[in-house]
Amino acid sequence: MTECRERNPVRHQEKHAESGTDHPLLHAYRDRAVCVVNPFRSTIVNRKAAFAILSDPAWTHLFPAEERIALRYHVPWSRVLRGIDDDTRATLRGRQHDLVLKPNDEYGGKGVILGWTVDSAAWAAALDHGVAEGGLVQERVHPRRLRFPAFTLEGAVEWPELGFDCDPFLFLGRVEGAMVRVSSSPVSNVSAGGGITALLVRDDGPALPHGACADV
Repeated sequence: MTECRERNPVRHQEKHAESGTDHPLLHAYRDRAVCVVNPFRSTIVNRKAAFAILSDPAWTHLFPAEERIALRYHVPWSRVLRGIDDDTRATLRGRQHDLVLKPNDEYGGKGVILGWTVDSAAWAAALDHGVAEGGLVQERVHPRRLRFPAFTLEGAVEWPELGFDCDPFLFLGRVEGAMVRVSSSPVSNVSAGGGITALLVRDDGPALPHGACADV
């Protein structure tokens, strides 16, 4: 499902801009004649600002203790840029090599600025744009890299070292498989040039400690 969305994305905003509210799919959706896996009300979870809520101590009271632990381990420090003061902006300019800027409502790696890949002028401009547009700043994460088999155009097999991330498929609160994205660049999004490989669960044993990952 995620692969299809990334390779041929149809977003609610784009469909509305293209056809308004009179599109046959929208009529069928309102009449409950079709099954829409990600309904319109789910659009909010695509907003990057959700990460700011999940990582901000001001909102931890909204989550049970067990969820707070999971959020602390798995969600990087994130803040919405709109409304930040001059001192915070200056701090973010000085920490560019540890930070990433993202638009609040985009996909496919569009508009993502990795602080360690641009000069100070480009970072300052991107930061100003993010403040004006309500973008997000996140702490840099260093993903684990593994060697994966890959076919060359000549049919040979190579083992390049690639970064990867696992994107689980959730159904009624249960994980039922996952997509594994791989990329030689820091951005692993499929639309940005990354690839997809298979996931094989070798052992359904106890959970690994934070920061560890089973080989795939």
